[in-house]
Amino acid sequence: MKIRLVIFCVFSIAFVEINAQPAIHFNTQKEKYWLYKEGLKNFMIFSQDESEFGCDIPARNRDANDVVRWSDEARMIGYYIATLSMEYDLQIKSGLSSNSPEVEQTKKELFFALEAINRLDWEAEQSWDCSACIGDGFCEDNINGFFIRDDVPRDFETNQTYIDKLNESWVPIHDGHRVKCIASSYIAYVKHGSEMSQDHLAFLFLGFACVKHFLPENENYMNKIFSDGKSSTRSFVKEVQEITVRIIDYLVLHDWTYWNICESRCVHGVNNEKDENVCFANENGSHTGSLCERGGANAFYHAVGFAASAKFITEGSIYEQHAINVLNSVYSYLHNNYW
Repeated sequence: MKIRLVIFCVFSIAFVEINAQPAIHFNTQKEKYWLYKEGLKNFMIFSQDESEFGCDIPARNRDANDVVRWSDEARMIGYYIATLSMEYDLQIKSGLSSNSPEVEQTKKELFFALEAINRLDWEAEQSWDCSACIGDGFCEDNINGFFIRDDVPRDFETNQTYIDKLNESWVPIHDGHRVKCIASSYIAYVKHGSEMSQDHLAFLFLGFACVKHFLPENENYMNKIFSDGKSSTRSFVKEVQEITVRIIDYLVLHDWTYWNICESRCVHGVNNEKDENVCFANENGSHTGSLCERGGANAFYHAVGFAASAKFITEGSIYEQHAINVLNSVYSYLHNNYW
């Protein structure tokens, strides 16, 4: 059962409900939504009091071989954040107050989903051995827009607490199996943590745009501060704006190539050296072609879309100039080579 199907169903039902629907249809769709939402517990671990390694990142799928797979997880996080944003909007429109238990739970999940993105940022340098801090754990100086795809650790498959949490949903697991093997980008490669690619960043922007659209500007979760290096950001909207600026500035700094600053090269993604000593090693296929292209490093041809999205999320006119600069570069390239 593919988690992307579950996420898509949850996302779609939430989107449909935002538009006015007859009462009977609304109630039916609402029941479906919460059923699918409950089923997500079979695919992810939720943080409790603080952001934890591997938590708040939906897995891509779970199969009959007892394997739970994390791979293109930035996409899943983007969808998940978008879904939570619409869930919040629906709850408020249904008459719930912002501080009701139901809405507080939604805000808690959204807070930790955004914290997972920050976590994947400061962990990237630690994974690639160029951290500005000594040891593991939060490192403010690592927060710059360079992300890894996930941080689901090897002990997810041996840690009984995590295994139990992956089996605690009221919705039965479709194949009846318990988790025995964890497949993630964090443990699949010799260097822990394959880098994100430009398409992953685009899906994050989808989630950020929904936060900007559906949540009030000053909404927050229990006045908690995000771990984004700013030491003061509490608002959901402000946080997605901070992360958006961080990503765009990082792309512009490296000429719209998503860059591994630890290795001074473009990101390689699935082309990184694989670790064959994992429970799913025989499933790690080989990839050919340009390391940069295959790794999803080239964001130049999507720069206008990134800039337009950033303008909506941040309400910042500076990104119009980024888009204009890219268009001028494209026109210049076409003029010099084809016209």
